[in-house]
Amino acid sequence: MGLQHAATRRVLVEAVPEYPIVEPRPYPSMVREFPANSRNYPWFGQFIPLGTTEFVYAATRRVLVAATLPLTPPAGAAIATDFGIVGDGTDERAAMQAMINATGVGDVLWFPDPPVRYYFGQAPGQSYGLAGRTGLDIRGVGDATYFYTPATYPIQFFSGDSGITLKNFRLQGTYLTNQYGVVFSGNVSQVLIDGLTVHDMLFAGLYSSAALTEALVKNTTLHDNGFVGVQLKDGSGQVRFEDCLSHNCMDPMYPPHPYYISGATGLIEFIRCEGHTVASRPNGYGGVQLTNCSNVYLEDCNMHHNRPVGANDGYGYIFDGATNAELVRCIGAKDGYTGPCLDNYYTFYEIGGPTVTYEDCVGTKRVYG
Repeated sequence: MGLQHAATRRVLVEAVPEYPIVEPRPYPSMVREFPANSRNYPWFGQFIPLGTTEFVYAATRRVLVAATLPLTPPAGAAIATDFGIVGDGTDERAAMQAMINATGVGDVLWFPDPPVRYYFGQAPGQSYGLAGRTGLDIRGVGDATYFYTPATYPIQFFSGDSGITLKNFRLQGTYLTNQYGVVFSGNVSQVLIDGLTVHDMLFAGLYSSAALTEALVKNTTLHDNGFVGVQLKDGSGQVRFEDCLSHNCMDPMYPPHPYYISGATGLIEFIRCEGHTVASRPNGYGGVQLTNCSNVYLEDCNMHHNRPVGANDGYGYIFDGATNAELVRCIGAKDGYTGPCLDNYYTFYEIGGPTVTYEDCVGTKRVYG
């Protein structure tokens, strides 16, 4: 699976010269320092110092998003202000839903930088937010396009919806009720999520209750959500996460996970993704957990700091049950060499007999069952 890394990023940044060009740091030099048997096992009997190999996802990703954001709407776009939506902090759900309903497939719904924020929803505990549809295309100008809602299902799509684009905006919950961020209720396909920031949802940032298929999630940050940053359920496949950061999942009632995928029957890919949590649970969580997933590929990922202080648990990567996975250049440490746990209790955890192969990965491995 050949990928274009630094070369692709530099072209994107140089395409808009008014933004500063930031060279991404090369991927870890430790890949060239491995002993001869490094392609066979993630645990080599010795550790490679990681002091010069810190991944710099967030800085690089922010430059990318800033450099590629259009500041004017595409030709023919439906503009929020034309529908009476001003983003002054008052509840504008009715006008926003009317805009969604009045436009169709092929229409871009453009939300510029609001004076305050786009607020929609109602009292915490009530469920409805914005109902999506096939072909819905919502775009903003980055984190400055700021949506705020107490709704349980802030942006919800339903079985059979497809051709969805959500691009360059920020979605914030209240962290008061079981909120789910962007929700796919049923089998949904052909989804592009690019440049989103989703945070303060008490349950999940991105959540699918059934099969999400043919989806690309990239340049997206999920933080301070409760149980999971991303959760996908049975039947999902052909889903790719690229240059994503999920961190600070901190629900006190459930073991949190930045990424949690179960029952996927098609290919799930994680490319240059990062995940970590906070020390809020005594045990049982990981950066990414993959349960009974038939085909998973991870490349240049870093799942670190998923171990509570003093706890004998917490893992970077958990492979559970009948999962089949391949890892290439994956690690579990952020700010240099921090001891044999590499910022997790174990970096890799295989439980229940999964099939996992490792190529040029660094960390400790635990096998159970």
